[in-house]
Amino acid sequence: MFSVVLVCTGNTCRSPLAELIVRRRLDALGESAEVGSAGLGAVDGAPASSHAQFVAQDRGADLSRHQSRRLTRMVIDDADLVVTMTAKQKGLLLERHSGALTEVVTLGELAGEDGVDVADPYGGSLEQYEATYEEIERLVDLGLPELRRRVKSKRAAS
Repeated sequence: MFSVVLVCTGNTCRSPLAELIVRRRLDALGESAEVGSAGLGAVDGAPASSHAQFVAQDRGADLSRHQSRRLTRMVIDDADLVVTMTAKQKGLLLERHSGALTEVVTLGELAGEDGVDVADPYGGSLEQYEATYEEIERLVDLGLPELRRRVKSKRAAS
């Protein structure tokens, strides 16, 4: 089964929201994939931020059970695709885990918008979290055809 991991810094804001959106989109299309998230600087077991939980709940999703996890080499190696929220995160990931065979792209690259990063709303207002959700949703929707192509390619190869 195809596996994608969405990555940000703490795995309490952007990547949990991205995980929800990607999972919803793939489920709605009947695509079978494992979707998860992790953070480059995450502390294992932290909850999603209260604003992220509110934004998700406001859109009919639930992050109340989310627990952050640190991005490890094992998480990377178990994934078919790792998607970071920023180019800086992609660079740090590749530097820390050089030699990993898993493909790493930014969400902007997946969406065909190289150079577009998803701003970190951590510590910001509810409006900033809503704007972040909308930006992630926009980029996921743009990148969905490419993600579906990868899922189908993996399925065909299996």
